[in-house]
Amino acid sequence: MTVLFDVILPVFLILGFGYVVAWRGWFSDGAVDGLMRYAQNFAVPLLLFANIARLNLTENFNGWMWLAFYTGAFGSYFTGWFISRRFLGRSPEDAVAIGFVCLFSNSLLLGIPIMERAYGAQAIAGNLAIISIHSPLLYTFGITMMEFTKTRGQNLSIGRVAGRALSGVLHTPLVIGILCGLVMNLLMGAGLVLPEGFWAAADMIAASALPAALFGPGRVLSPLPPPKAT
Repeated sequence: MTVLFDVILPVFLILGFGYVVAWRGWFSDGAVDGLMRYAQNFAVPLLLFANIARLNLTENFNGWMWLAFYTGAFGSYFTGWFISRRFLGRSPEDAVAIGFVCLFSNSLLLGIPIMERAYGAQAIAGNLAIISIHSPLLYTFGITMMEFTKTRGQNLSIGRVAGRALSGVLHTPLVIGILCGLVMNLLMGAGLVLPEGFWAAADMIAASALPAALFGPGRVLSPLPPPKAT
């Protein structure tokens, strides 16, 4: 029980704080939108960049770990897709969307802070190794499935559909942060040395990513305002 309070509770307290602030009207919708745009487009990508750039790729890229994680992820996708089509009678597009939701676990915003609080900063290397291909792989898969569903009967080639999906993925801030981190990792492995001030600035922004990204969704969880009388 102590572990639950010490490790998991702080994460949900931040979510709850965002909920209360939004519910009481102390933080406007526009402010929440700006905060989430900052977190998702800048702070979280920079968090991924800074950590992946300094990750020991040789030690932490474990093929069996990837296999275990992504077998569960894709199994969840196809389970959600099958149930929504077979038992819920949803449209093909809805089934892909539901499967896409099942495909994603919150291995970044919840996984990293919980793992770090439970086992220390050195323990998140495995999380980062998983996350390094998480968005590129799963976004590409999910968008490709949706493109095939939407364009079925149009005789589009697999390459064209996959290329359209990949183009969309490569414009995603999270993926850009991951890819830049991998490139920087390789450059540093080849001897590139950046000044400590660069990493200090990157770490300062990265430190704000998870609290901001957890605080912001409180607006989504907070009750909607009552309808105006007509």
